[in-house]
Amino acid sequence: MKLIALIFFITTHFWLNAQVINVVEHEWEADIKVFFTSLEWNADVVVLPTKSLHHARNIEGHWYIRNRQDGRDINCINIYLVNKAALSDLKVFLTDDESRINTENMYNEKFRRRKPRNVEAADQ
Repeated sequence: MKLIALIFFITTHFWLNAQVINVVEHEWEADIKVFFTSLEWNADVVVLPTKSLHHARNIEGHWYIRNRQDGRDINCINIYLVNKAALSDLKVFLTDDESRINTENMYNEKFRRRKPRNVEAADQ
């Protein structure tokens, strides 16, 4: 299930905005379910939250997080926050030290293989 969700995580038109994150209110609006962990060793990725949209689009590991909860935004990756790590597709640790960013290219590889939402619905 995690692999399917991660493969689904990004389409080619999301790739340029791959690190612009939109938090949605409902699970069905999300591209992926995320758990923000307080333990760095427990995370799949370690990212740096940034206030610069330019950094988020151009520097790997920098995330611009919008928490408007207005619903889906086709120009962002839409995430739904879960309360337990076991329910998530991706565990994320937020750091304030740029040298600790650790994505290991894991999510970038998954981003490029993501299918559009309408293609996944047709597969089911």
